[in-house]
Amino acid sequence: METVETLTVEGFNEFIRCLTNLKEVCNDADIREGILRQRTNNHTSVFEIDLRALFGDSSIALTNLKQKLELLKTFQGQEVEVTISNPDDGSLGFYEFKDEITSYKSITPTMEFMDNKYMTEQELATIFPESEDQLILETDVRSILSDRIRIYSHHFSIETVVVEFNGETASILAATASKDQSAKFVEGIMMNDEIEESSTNISNVAFCLDHESDIKYSMFKDPNQNVALNKFETNLGDIDIKVYSRSQIVENDEG
Repeated sequence: METVETLTVEGFNEFIRCLTNLKEVCNDADIREGILRQRTNNHTSVFEIDLRALFGDSSIALTNLKQKLELLKTFQGQEVEVTISNPDDGSLGFYEFKDEITSYKSITPTMEFMDNKYMTEQELATIFPESEDQLILETDVRSILSDRIRIYSHHFSIETVVVEFNGETASILAATASKDQSAKFVEGIMMNDEIEESSTNISNVAFCLDHESDIKYSMFKDPNQNVALNKFETNLGDIDIKVYSRSQIVENDEG
């Protein structure tokens, strides 16, 4: 089966921005039927990116993502025609990006050699069984706040931020490993259920995204264990982006 999609200048730029969000945390980008749903390299988070506005129901697998991204960036500023071939007879497929000047073609890799494989909705549901009954907090993270978290995370050399629970409210903060520097980004987030003097370290991947709308952050409580299920939702143009992660809820040390 072979499909051809034409990406506008804006559409292709949004695609490049999505791949740039992945390049430091994923070695590959595995898109199946227009959806990218995969774990990060360290398995702490799951990305779900809806690319059907660009690729329809086509499937495309990009290995060695950092290298591919640099090659594809050369097409920015142009309308790009994308040909995707996934033969039904078991022969090797390919994808090709082409503008008026250049074409770039790559053979589709063998799936078993990909580090970041596509995850089905059913697989995601088994590790992230979200339920409105288990929703414990929900807040919108404005771009100015996510920018600050990203900058502090970089300069603090940290990969997690802390959500601290204090009864009816929660705060988001961060500190260096040596605790000599710290930052409180937001406090007074209203909780649906009270959780006393506890905290959870959540991956900062979602806060470091290139995005356009506010990030909707929802936290659910796993009904079977003391684990927070974190869900982040935002977008880049017509592309919806979700990030999921799990984190242990622990009681704060006294003193």
